[in-house]
This record gives sequence, structure tokens and C-alpha cells, in this order.
Amino acid sequence: MPIRRVTRDDGTLQVDLCDDTGTAVPEVAAFLRHLAVCDYSPNTVIAYAHDLQHLWRFLASSGLTWERLKPPHALDLLAYLRTLPSAHLVQRLGLTLTTTQHGRPVRSLAPKTINRILAAVSSFYDYMITAGQFHHTHPLEKIPEPLAPRRTERHWSFLAGIQRQRPLRRRVAVRTVDRLPRVLEAHQVSAALRCPALDP
Repeated sequence: MPIRRVTRDDGTLQVDLCDDTGTAVPEVAAFLRHLAVCDYSPNTVIAYAHDLQHLWRFLASSGLTWERLKPPHALDLLAYLRTLPSAHLVQRLGLTLTTTQHGRPVRSLAPKTINRILAAVSSFYDYMITAGQFHHTHPLEKIPEPLAPRRTERHWSFLAGIQRQRPLRRRVAVRTVDRLPRVLEAHQVSAALRCPALDP
């Protein structure tokens, strides 16, 4: 299922998710057009197309269509995403758990990547519900964030009261851990200090 990018005559970018015959998937095409109309950047639209590519591959492997995806299938989607290898080699400090495939080390998708894919799938179904094309329960249900009311006032940011909307979270998500920033090595610090300061 390739992603097709076409630059139109007016200079705008059209992004499509194509099926195995090379035909654009109409539901995804409508959603991506909606993102472009909402002034999302071309890179963001392309990222959404790649995230929905994972959904369509999951649907094909499960014998489902996007209309038949239900909340219990979201658990299967999460399990499917956890098995996918990452295409990017990321430099990490410390120990990293890897698996092997054909004798070569393979890294799985990062938890933040999986959560981003699930967020894209959730946005797609939000759009289809709003467009009147999906009339079932949202497959990636959102529930009120249970920890939000328990926080004391000293843990709220100074802008916390300007929003009346209750914080929500998806039922299906991968737990993520905030990473510490990487420390610069000595030669990187020296190189930064040797750079001339820019005058304002």
C-alpha cells in the first residue's frame, strides 16, 4: 500500500494512500484533503498518511474493513503495532532491548510512535463520524482523564483554568516514559564554545 505524492499545478501537494491496484483509498483521501483544508503542513499530512497505512495493513491482515472496526479490535491493532519493526535506527544511550530477524537486530516501533499512530487513527474516525460516514461506537474510545481532578492546585500550570474542556485520554495506548536529555560530549561542547557569537 504505497503513499503517492502529487504536486498540483497550483503548487499544493496531494497525498494519497493507494491500495494494491494503485487506486487511492477514497476515505483516506477525503480525510487527508480535510487536513490540508485545515492548513496542516504537507509534512504532517504525509505523516498521517503513513500512520493510516499501518491501519489499512492491519485491516487487510485481519480480514476487516474500516467500517467494521470496533473497540475490541483496537486491542488487536495495538498488539499488531507492537510487532512491527522500526525502519529507523535511533542512537540510544544505555541498554536497548532488540530482537533479531534473519540474524540481524531489529528494533520495534517506539511507544511514542505507536501512540502517534493510534492518535492518527482516532482522528480519522473522528472525521468519519463528523462527516456522517461512520455510525458506530468510536473504535478508539476516549474517556475522562482520571488523574486530572486529583492534582492539587500547586501542580496546575498557570493557564490551567482557561479551558473548560475536561482532559480525555484514549483507552488503548502504550505507556511512555519521559527520557532525560542527552548530555553533550566534551568535543561537542568545545565546538559550540568556539563558534562566534551572533550579534542581535
